Amino acid sequence: MASKDIIDKTLDKWDETYVQESKKKIRKKIIFLLAGVILLAGILAVAVYLMLSSYQKSVVNGQVQQMVYLVQSVTNSIEEYVDEYEVTLNVMLQDPVFLEAEEACLAGEAEEMEGYLKAQQNLRSGTLGLVGYRSPDGRQYVSEQPEEYSEIRQMTNAVNAVQLALVQMGEKNFYLKISAETSGGGNLGLFLSIRSLYEKTASYISLGEEGYIMLKTSDGRILTHPAENQIGMYVIKDRQKEHPEYDLTELQAMVEKQLAGETGTAMYASYWWPENPPRRVRKVSAYQPAHLGDDFLIVSAVIDYDEISLPVSNGVIRILVVAGFLGALLIMLLALLAVLWRSMNRFQAENAYLRKLNEQLEELRAREEKLAHQQRLQLLGTMTGGIAHEFNNLLTPIMGYSAMLLMDAEEGSEQKQDLQEIYDSAEKAKEIIDQLSRFSGKNAEKTFRSIPIAEVVDKAMLMVESICPKSVTLDRCLEKTEVSIMGNPTQIHQLLLNLCNNAFYAMKDTENARLILESHVVKGEKKVNPFFKGKEKQMFYRLSVRDNGCGMSPETLEQIYVPFFTTKKAGEGTGLGLSVVHRIIDAHGGLLCVTSQPGEGTEFVIWLPVHIN
Repeated sequence: MASKDIIDKTLDKWDETYVQESKKKIRKKIIFLLAGVILLAGILAVAVYLMLSSYQKSVVNGQVQQMVYLVQSVTNSIEEYVDEYEVTLNVMLQDPVFLEAEEACLAGEAEEMEGYLKAQQNLRSGTLGLVGYRSPDGRQYVSEQPEEYSEIRQMTNAVNAVQLALVQMGEKNFYLKISAETSGGGNLGLFLSIRSLYEKTASYISLGEEGYIMLKTSDGRILTHPAENQIGMYVIKDRQKEHPEYDLTELQAMVEKQLAGETGTAMYASYWWPENPPRRVRKVSAYQPAHLGDDFLIVSAVIDYDEISLPVSNGVIRILVVAGFLGALLIMLLALLAVLWRSMNRFQAENAYLRKLNEQLEELRAREEKLAHQQRLQLLGTMTGGIAHEFNNLLTPIMGYSAMLLMDAEEGSEQKQDLQEIYDSAEKAKEIIDQLSRFSGKNAEKTFRSIPIAEVVDKAMLMVESICPKSVTLDRCLEKTEVSIMGNPTQIHQLLLNLCNNAFYAMKDTENARLILESHVVKGEKKVNPFFKGKEKQMFYRLSVRDNGCGMSPETLEQIYVPFFTTKKAGEGTGLGLSVVHRIIDAHGGLLCVTSQPGEGTEFVIWLPVHIN
């Protein structure tokens, strides 16, 4: 029994030792497993943290870049609005209605001037807050009674024809005054509302939940701000007076760069001024100067940095909290990847939306520019018609008195020849004025009569030969014919000179330059152009002007009849030549065709209907 008991005790001790050893091994395995889990969780946590940090930087950088684009868009819009109103002011200064109103005003009658100013403000209501005129003796006329205002900043030098100044009406209203001296010695001014200008260019732009775009002067005065109490303050010195305990060091460093006219971005410590009391935050800003005259306004976009980074930071914290639990970590990792994927999609969608918005803004700006160009052309036509009318008034007595003197002069005398030269020159000048009237769109008198076209072309060729460069060979293959057309000799001379002069310019760098003019009397060609439909038996005088110059591309050919379009260098052409030629051909009931190839030359073909007596 003793031996059995010893054996049983020994077996029990071995079992106990085995269990203890097994427990130790299991305990070690559990410790190693937990260490591995913790290490893996740590590695995954670090990897996730680095990934999210990189994503956070990407989000911040993307937001900053969007802010830069928005600031550039607002800056360009402000500069274009001001440029447009400068053009408007120059047009108004030459407006015959304004000149008549000023003349009446100088004579002591103010009704015309007041009516004109009100009409101009109603025409451009919105951004334009006020239109004012100051007579040479200091009398003020305005489109509506304004508040008392004071000029707070001159933005152009005294020598500039158009003056820009920043004025303040009341406590919080600022205007950009665009003014110029009138021909009568007075001063005409347009008051552009800064608040309305901001609403048209920037108020619709959203920067997160609390971000905003503001305007400042080049000396740091706030012109627009979501907090009304901030408008009119100087961004540094007034805030230091109001809050001497606030640290504005980083804000001041950024403002100094803005006041120096720099463009850039900044991340800095400041305060959220719309709140009461202002809360200290870290901000992100993009800024750029809008150059106006000799000065500039500062356009600045501001957003709270936490509004960009906080959503991503919260995700990081949540991931790190559950990083100790492997299963939960894997689930969170998958969830995070899904969140990141959705966030990236949203980010890309926002970028696509901003790009589309930018394209729409550019398209709108192009349409506005085209409309403004059409308006300027219309105004130019009105001015040209007025000038033509005045010159006609001057030429009438010259022609009348010279005709009277011709009747009294002795036949064959030198005096009669001189008087005849005066009368002929005045008559030619009158025909040129008629051309101006046609360009202006007015119903000027058309002095059309039956003219021998071959004889007129021969006379025009004398002028062409006089201006033909020595490097160009002039070939004339003009058919001698007795046919006539209903037309104006001066206009025929003008269109030939314009076409030949353009050809000489196109051949200025061409070796063996050659200009060929051919004419024939032919029947209409239906296959050539729909113009000849129903005119197959009609006789036409066909005149061809062909050169071997540089030629034109298809893109250029589409625009050659557009007024003021030219491929010549500045000062070498106005862009009106071919437009006038086209109008002359239309007035004569004819057709103008052109063919051209780059490097091979250009041919203009004129078809003029023959007149049957």
